[in-house]
Amino acid sequence: MRHAFVLLMILLCATAQAKGGSKAPKKLVIPERREFPINTEVDPCEDFYKYSCSKVIDSFTLPEDRSRHIFSFSDSSERILDAKKKYFSELAKAKPQGPREAMLKTYYVACMDSSARKSEEKQLVKDTLAKIHKITTREEMLDLFAANRLSNKETPVAFWTTSNLDKPLMNDVVFDTDWMSLPEKSFYEKADVMAAFEKVVRKFYADTGSADPAADAKTLIAFETGLAKAYPAPAEFRDIISTRTAIARKEALAKYSNLRLATFLDRVPETTTIRHVIPAALDYLNSELGRLPLKDLQTIYTYFALSKQLDDAYPAYFKTRFAFDNEHFGGPATRPARGERCTRQVMGSFMPELDSILMPKMFPGFPTDKVTELSEKIRASIITSLKENDWLSSSARKEAINKISKANLQVVAPKNDEEWDFHPVLKYDLKRPIENQRAYGQAMIDKSLEELKGPINPLRWGMGPLTVNAYYDPSFNKFVLPVGILQYPFFDPKADMALNLAAIGTVIGHELGHGIDDQGSRYDSAGLLRSWMSEKDLKNFRARTVLLVDQFNKAGHNGDLTLGENIGDLVGLTASHYAAFGAKYDSAKQAEERAFYVQYARAWCGYERPKYAAMQLKRNPHALSHARVNEQVKQQAAFKAAFQCKDTAAMVLPKDKTVHLW
Repeated sequence: MRHAFVLLMILLCATAQAKGGSKAPKKLVIPERREFPINTEVDPCEDFYKYSCSKVIDSFTLPEDRSRHIFSFSDSSERILDAKKKYFSELAKAKPQGPREAMLKTYYVACMDSSARKSEEKQLVKDTLAKIHKITTREEMLDLFAANRLSNKETPVAFWTTSNLDKPLMNDVVFDTDWMSLPEKSFYEKADVMAAFEKVVRKFYADTGSADPAADAKTLIAFETGLAKAYPAPAEFRDIISTRTAIARKEALAKYSNLRLATFLDRVPETTTIRHVIPAALDYLNSELGRLPLKDLQTIYTYFALSKQLDDAYPAYFKTRFAFDNEHFGGPATRPARGERCTRQVMGSFMPELDSILMPKMFPGFPTDKVTELSEKIRASIITSLKENDWLSSSARKEAINKISKANLQVVAPKNDEEWDFHPVLKYDLKRPIENQRAYGQAMIDKSLEELKGPINPLRWGMGPLTVNAYYDPSFNKFVLPVGILQYPFFDPKADMALNLAAIGTVIGHELGHGIDDQGSRYDSAGLLRSWMSEKDLKNFRARTVLLVDQFNKAGHNGDLTLGENIGDLVGLTASHYAAFGAKYDSAKQAEERAFYVQYARAWCGYERPKYAAMQLKRNPHALSHARVNEQVKQQAAFKAAFQCKDTAAMVLPKDKTVHLW
């Protein structure tokens, strides 16, 4: 089951593009404080990213078990990961303190048991195939899909929940599908990718005992290719999710009879809205489930029920799949050690429980007051900018100011159990790691269904405080800034305010900026889907933002897909600069101005595998790092003045191409 928050919350997941070393070290060494020397051989007015980042990038070697390393994010993440790996290594030998820690220990120890995993994989394959072979009619197959939807097992149409567009404290149901193996629909149009993917699928069927692996692979690929054509592109999905797309329960049951939604909807309150976000994909699935021969349905189900689980007991297949991801999507060349993989698995399932134990030990006495002060400076900066805005109508300006003023800022860490939102304490099995994952997923399904009764908790954090990230949630008009990201170069309690504003201040402005970006502007201060701009305001807004779309299209990105994040970066950098220096450029502060922009660039310095970058361009709403630096400083008059750039310089846009929003 997908969780709606993963799709809705706007993250700062960074990417970068540059040249890194070729030979991987045996171990990734993270310095306590990484240095970012500037490259004086590069003209900052021609390539500011290279000027600020090329030295640190050239000194770095990307390990074979990583696809990217964005220094600001990854250095902090690796430190936290090391602490968690050490914690679990010690916990495996120690007596847990309380039921939550006992749950974490069991889940981790089970994951570490490769013999138990092998045995369970083989049994899973045996049981799954036996169950499928007993099915003799299409009706039985469709009933299996329906039953699986409520038991966290494979089904062509799963569900997730998200806040109602008119009543944010109530959740809607969204039907979706995970039955596409490739990361983005356009990959299904690439002949080399599909030829390689067919080999992976054929290997799967061969290793699980198929009588005709080649034919089964073609069946699976034909199904997925058709679904990919019907599924919306990332840019389309981004727009759909902020649009009213409800379908009546009676209509859904009649329209999608082959999806067997009744069994699930019996658990859903009659008052719950059903979002209709992928109608073409659901139409396709409903048609295929009613059209394909039973054998084809069994073949397709076998792949999705088992392919993601085959690992320790099926090393040849796993190696084939792993190499495919590396070759075509920039996946790592080697796997991390098992201890790391199991640590990440527990992190993914039990983030609140784990972070509540380790956060006080890792960040004792953290200066929350300084972070709050920074946040309020950025808020005030955006409000001032809105007050001075000369193109919004007076009513829209008032609403925008009201929205930023009322935004709830949750910084550093949850304050109480209501904000932590701990998972239910369950008993897991030391010898059944796969079943543990299923049981966890079942608990999340049950929790989601229970929450449909409402109201939901608007204060809970959507990520653990040791996450190196941040997000804005339009449904609750709130911004969450975890302590994990509050490390150098984003934040240094001993640094000048201007440098902290340049880095973490820009992040804060970026996230608050989402409240008034192309999507956030559809929601009011209470989180209701209610546009507070007039038609004239919207026309002016689109006229300004189309310049950003064109700018990033020319920079090799999908300007429509990245628009919201690019607006966030623009608002964030503009607001943080205003908070640091005010509205007028002061040549006496040239050195401080330059240091400010260099610190902003440092937040995005990094390296990633070229094919990983290519994949991100297709699916990630964030621009690559070099663009997040260069394309944003081009918008800043103070940058041009600080570095004395000529009008013809690459880092300077003509006045008629610069974007002024707030």
